[in-house]
Amino acid sequence: MKKVYHISIPIIAIIGLLLLYQEYQSIGISVLLSMLLPALFSYFNLLIIDFIMGKYGPQKVNGFNMVQFITKTIFIIGLSYIGIKTLNLEPILFITLLCSTWFLYHILEAFHTQRLFNDNIQSK
Repeated sequence: MKKVYHISIPIIAIIGLLLLYQEYQSIGISVLLSMLLPALFSYFNLLIIDFIMGKYGPQKVNGFNMVQFITKTIFIIGLSYIGIKTLNLEPILFITLLCSTWFLYHILEAFHTQRLFNDNIQSK
């Protein structure tokens, strides 16, 4: 599952930086903020989930997932505010990229966590 992150994060960064240094600066900033930041945030969440599962077990991972839901909500609202109000990015493009990227990586996190739970159950 982490291979998806190892491939997608550099690709998103390269595309965003290429757009940023071309004539499409607004689109480049939108790609970097609305796609790269959620991907990095999701990858760090996977690392934390792996650590918690290895050290404390599945019950603590469930607790972390509940707290993570609140944290993700605050993060996506904050990114929306920064992108639209502060940086004056195009709202339709920015919010569409942000929400679709967030949803995609949220599903990847769910599959990864489910696989960890199944591995934990099978090892007992």
